[in-house]
Amino acid sequence: HFYKRLIYYLLWLSHRRMDQFQNQSQVQIDDLPPEIFACVIKLLPPQDLKAAALVSRRWMELVEDPRFWTWAVVSIDTNEDRQKLNKRRFQLLKDIKVTRGCVDHGWGLGLDGMTKLFKAVDEIPTVSMIHGLSMCKGISAVEPNLVVRVLNRLKVLILGNNRIDLTSEQLELLFNAFAENTSVEFLVVRVTSDNYISKLNPELFGAAVSNVVEVKLLMGFTSQQTVTSQQLEALFSAILAGGKSLKKLTVLTISKPSINPELMGKALNMLEEVTTCCWRHSREQIAAII
Repeated sequence: HFYKRLIYYLLWLSHRRMDQFQNQSQVQIDDLPPEIFACVIKLLPPQDLKAAALVSRRWMELVEDPRFWTWAVVSIDTNEDRQKLNKRRFQLLKDIKVTRGCVDHGWGLGLDGMTKLFKAVDEIPTVSMIHGLSMCKGISAVEPNLVVRVLNRLKVLILGNNRIDLTSEQLELLFNAFAENTSVEFLVVRVTSDNYISKLNPELFGAAVSNVVEVKLLMGFTSQQTVTSQQLEALFSAILAGGKSLKKLTVLTISKPSINPELMGKALNMLEEVTTCCWRHSREQIAAII
């Protein structure tokens, strides 16, 4: 058996207690030192890892090591499912999946449910993805600093959709965090008349958005559903200043922002990839970009 042969080989490499083993038939896996046992456990596929935890108390203690469970994606469907995040094995978790249950069972629709979820995630600093976060209505009721600590370390974040309804205080604190240092690599900003994005200070907006590797700015049809010309100019100025992370920018808008053509042209040409859709550029802006 592959694992048995592997155990013999690791025992030989370890140079530990070899005098106890006169032949291979006497080798028992429980004789392995913890560090060698860990090498074996790392090679187990998920189903075998789960089965190994049921063999004995010693095996369970070793298998519960969070280092062996970083691959797991924990699904949160009901109120009780949040208790999974308290398990020792998930303390180095990277991905969480919030399912439709947060709406169907009602736990994601208010202060208590969302606060408990954010507190649980906050206790696991390795979490970098929360799939289905947009179904969690009620984030606006969570303490602002807690919201920022969790959202600012995600790899992917979509702001301004129907569910992630941040307050003006939460949004301003989040963009301040972006401007200073962020783990967000892909940011989608949907500007609507119901959120406060277009009201953010232009310099803060520019410093924050330019600090994310890939950004999509999706805007609506009215002035309340677009970022302002001042915010876009601040973004372009931040790009020109250098030292920023932004490499890919997508802008979807039907408006015609009044932006200095030279500033726009120089800034966009510093990026690796630029996509604009429905943006009614002036001739001067197009000439500057080209």
